[in-house]
Amino acid sequence: MIWLVSRVNFSVGLHPFRVLLKPGDGVPFVDSRRDFNVAVIVPTFNRRDITVQFVRKINAQEVPVRIYVCDSGSTDGTVSAVASEPNIRVVSAGSAAWWSAAVNRGIEAARNDGVGIFLVMNDDIKFDQNLMSVLLACHREHPRCVVSPLQWTDSGAFVGTLYEGPLRRVRHLANAPGDGLVATSNGCCLLIPQEIFNTVGRFDEQNCPHLYGDTEFQLRALKAGFPTRICDAVAIRQLPATNYSARLRLSTLFTFEGSPLHWRAYKSFGKALFGNYFRFAILGLRFHFDFVKVLVMTLKYLAQKTSRQ
Repeated sequence: MIWLVSRVNFSVGLHPFRVLLKPGDGVPFVDSRRDFNVAVIVPTFNRRDITVQFVRKINAQEVPVRIYVCDSGSTDGTVSAVASEPNIRVVSAGSAAWWSAAVNRGIEAARNDGVGIFLVMNDDIKFDQNLMSVLLACHREHPRCVVSPLQWTDSGAFVGTLYEGPLRRVRHLANAPGDGLVATSNGCCLLIPQEIFNTVGRFDEQNCPHLYGDTEFQLRALKAGFPTRICDAVAIRQLPATNYSARLRLSTLFTFEGSPLHWRAYKSFGKALFGNYFRFAILGLRFHFDFVKVLVMTLKYLAQKTSRQ
């Protein structure tokens, strides 16, 4: 999952009904709610209509929030379109920022504004009007957890993943376990209190710019005593993920940020899961096997694409 943002340095007050101008372009930032302790961090790139619809659905929630739209150099008018909506702050990170970097820039901006609870969301998900209030109720009951809702995909229900035993056998769950805790869940909707960022840091944008960014972060949080808790009293529906296969090249197969074979991301995930690189190299044979399978499939795809040209 990938999201993009940009740096924008401008002062924002927490006063109700305050309109501020973003320097340089005169785009108004409108505050129309009184309680902004919750920030929605939503990265986007050239998804104007989807992002505008998402912003409007968030503004219709039962809980007042400030929305940080993290744009990565959109050229389709996304920024100007969302700027006319209330409770928006546009955070601009540049075209080089992928999911982890974009989310980090949004978190930094929200923390500077005094926000204490962060809801990282994709803009291409469907959700009900009570999503925010239900997740916050779960957070109040379990303040030292990452909170994630039940998720529906084309494949069915998904709540999270467990990694069991010394070999970290992967078990994807359709229902929340008895204690409600998983090792990781999908990063398309994660409520994260500031205490977790204070303790484990932010998403690893250097090593996990896109894939594994959400997973690696949750594994670090789990190790520090902050598990991911499933709130199955509310659900979201994921739309199909962005496919970057058309941008794959043999020369950058292990370095392209959107590649399923990004080598630094794979190693960082393994280190977070097994504790160090050596244990991952020895005990992670199943993961290595799957990595090689993806490599073979990708090479076949590239060969077919070359033959058609």
